[in-house]
Amino acid sequence: HNVRVAAGGVEVPLLICNGALDSVIASGQQKGWQRWMKSGDRLWHCPEGLYFFHFQHYKAVAKTIVDYWAQLPAEFPHGPGNEAASDIQLVIAR
Repeated sequence: HNVRVAAGGVEVPLLICNGALDSVIASGQQKGWQRWMKSGDRLWHCPEGLYFFHFQHYKAVAKTIVDYWAQLPAEFPHGPGNEAASDIQLVIAR
């Protein structure tokens, strides 16, 4: 089952992460994400990351997610300034 998102993105903040040295997804395809991004969105390439970069470089991935989350505006429903988000924790286990 394929789902397609129309170019122009989604209403929520978007963080896209990939391995900079990913041999499965070509660099041209990685750049294709730009069509879906809006102001405030971020495309992060994990240095030295391959296809499963999120497993091998989990600390860098966690830092990237936390840093992105911290810069979200407080009015975002689950952003760092919202009380509902205060109970959410990012746990990285290996």
